[in-house]
Amino acid sequence: MQAAAIAAPAPALPALPDFRQIYEANVGFVWAYAARRGIPRAQLDDVVQDVFLAVHQSLASFAGRSSLRAWIAGVVRHVVTGHIRKASPFSHALEASEDAPFLSDATTAAELLDRKEKAELAHRVLDKLTDRSREAFVMYEVEERSGSEVATALGVSENTVRMRVRTARRSLRLEIRKERAQQVAV
Repeated sequence: MQAAAIAAPAPALPALPDFRQIYEANVGFVWAYAARRGIPRAQLDDVVQDVFLAVHQSLASFAGRSSLRAWIAGVVRHVVTGHIRKASPFSHALEASEDAPFLSDATTAAELLDRKEKAELAHRVLDKLTDRSREAFVMYEVEERSGSEVATALGVSENTVRMRVRTARRSLRLEIRKERAQQVAV
């Protein structure tokens, strides 16, 4: 009877790929994630390097409670938050000069102006959201991550993610209407 009471050993976690494979599979994701969080282009390589340094240093602590990508997203979020807090007030001036749009031969001045106006509108509207709503919205809608991945990365429940995304959508619709009304009035 007592032999049956001895618990079976816990199942082993699946083996993780080596660091090089993790880096190669996720570097584009990390770079894009950091860029969408407002890291200036001039600092992106440094931030990505810091992220993978943190991933390398803490990979042994990955417990497998979420996907590896969701765990990496949490690391990116932490590193990006640190960089934003330390950023100088002049860092965004560099970004503006380096982010000149890539032009193809077929791009007209009108198309370029239209793209620029839409991007500026998107930035103005997104800037009016709370940090929490904006972060959940970008991860869910722009990066097309699942609710559970966003919840894991943000350390909140999926219901909280849904609420933040819904609030962000409502705010965005309202702000876009206001922006368009102001443009028509001008």
